[in-house]
Amino acid sequence: MEKFESNKFQSRLSREFRKIEEFLHEFEGVFDAELRKIIFKNYSEINSNDKLSEAVLTYANEIISVAESVCDKDLNYPENRLKEELDDMSRAVENYPPEDLNPEFLQQTHKKAKELMVNYYPYIFDLSPNGFRLLEKYCQMYNRKFVGFFQQTIKK
Repeated sequence: MEKFESNKFQSRLSREFRKIEEFLHEFEGVFDAELRKIIFKNYSEINSNDKLSEAVLTYANEIISVAESVCDKDLNYPENRLKEELDDMSRAVENYPPEDLNPEFLQQTHKKAKELMVNYYPYIFDLSPNGFRLLEKYCQMYNRKFVGFFQQTIKK
């Protein structure tokens, strides 16, 4: 039996955390740059500020986190539990405050977020049909949240 060596374990753990941090940092940077292109194309009067940076960073983290979460659920939940969550999320998205969201901006940011998510988290291609639909519902909800916040807070 191999002896547990704390220093080696700590070193491996640190390397893995650094890899995750580098992955997230890269994703956030690309996500930020791509979303800003869409924002400034649609709202040329907007100036870059801390609120905008925070909103885009929050959106990026929600998107990558939900991708990992749904992939995990898809692997570990029984099909009926996945379907229940899909039904719940479908209702939540339908009832999400509609506000006056710019449909073109909503569609452009949603499309770009999904494109980047797939580029950085290719495990999505292995999702079951219900897992994929669940991911889509979560992405729609986070997109509406981002666009709603953007239009209420940053655009004003």
